[in-house]
Amino acid sequence: MAEERANSTLPFNLFSPEVLQDPYPLYTRIRSSEPVCWYEPMKAWLCMRYEDVKGGLRDRRLSSGKGKYTKGIDRLPPNMRERFTPLAEVFERQFRFFDPPDYFQFRHTLNEIFSFDLIQQFRPSIERTVDELLDRTSGQRMDLIGEFAYHLPALVIAKMLDVADADRSWLVRSADDLADYLGSFPPSEAQIAKAQESTLKMDTYFSARAQHCRQRLGKDPMSLLIGFKLGGKGMTDGEVSTQCIMLLFAGNETTRNLIGNGFKALLTHPTEMERLKENPALIGSAIEEFLRYESPVQFISRVAKEDLQIGEKRIAGPIRSVGGQREGEPVLLFIGAANRDPEQYSDPDGLDIARKNNNHLAFGHEAHMCVGASLARMEAQVAFATILRRMPHLRLETKDLEWRPNLNFRGLKALRVVW
Repeated sequence: MAEERANSTLPFNLFSPEVLQDPYPLYTRIRSSEPVCWYEPMKAWLCMRYEDVKGGLRDRRLSSGKGKYTKGIDRLPPNMRERFTPLAEVFERQFRFFDPPDYFQFRHTLNEIFSFDLIQQFRPSIERTVDELLDRTSGQRMDLIGEFAYHLPALVIAKMLDVADADRSWLVRSADDLADYLGSFPPSEAQIAKAQESTLKMDTYFSARAQHCRQRLGKDPMSLLIGFKLGGKGMTDGEVSTQCIMLLFAGNETTRNLIGNGFKALLTHPTEMERLKENPALIGSAIEEFLRYESPVQFISRVAKEDLQIGEKRIAGPIRSVGGQREGEPVLLFIGAANRDPEQYSDPDGLDIARKNNNHLAFGHEAHMCVGASLARMEAQVAFATILRRMPHLRLETKDLEWRPNLNFRGLKALRVVW
């Protein structure tokens, strides 16, 4: 198996500035030459083809693997590893990445939290929040990321979790520290330390909130989490806290990038911009195309629970010891590459806001479909519809755009616009 890995190594650098700015040409080269290949810098198999990624997302031989969140820690000297044990312990409580059957039990609770009826209750609040954020802009220019997309999902998820306004800013900054850690390969010691500091601060906050919430249980998300039982046993305050941390992190990071990436795509394709303004009914399919064209999450991690084959490559099951447990080889399912596979899409590098049969994988697939997808879609639809209505002459202030140096969570540093 090690021999096969060595033969699969290709001469490319996923972390070069050019690739972080625009990864799609490299995805195309890898997909056309060796769509399943071993990448030594990440010590993982990369899957770049649509059918392989889609199959991997539903393959129960590939585990969601809680251990992936301690990446980078196991490479440190033993004395340093002990320093970051608290961060690993917080993630060990994370139910969202359990394997079946525990995963399906917990997903039922997540489905309640993000049910259609509950999400619809938040629509008027989302519409007000969008208008309020736009009302704050001065003159006829703004940074659409920093002044709008950064705040909208944070305000929405904070409201769902009943977070006080005074606590929202530091919680979002803490979630950003987590994103910097999770999107770096390997993360630096400083990034791990910052992620641990921020995660423990959030953990203290949400644990206290969970303890207080137990005294007045209702139908809110935290109450639903507290009511979840696995094997007849309910969640501890710490376990509830970890789920809240991940809801805040995932809901904020993904939706922020969806809005920013979508507007960037639209503003650099003026024909499609005019098409949407002339036919607002296309807003739903436009959002799906933005998700396909510039996926907010570029890849999802899995670990082989047993030997299997993907494409022409053999992936090994448990062969190594990590933290006292045997794990199989890691597999990275590149959604960003799959969503531009010419075997699945005509003109995959083109933007078509009315694209038919757009079965993209931006929110995962089947059992591992993102439970917050409906909320993210609603926020994006309200944001695009409102901004295009209020600012019909919206255009880029500068074409010099810089992406955040994060391979996994793809988003712009800023998007300055005028109208």
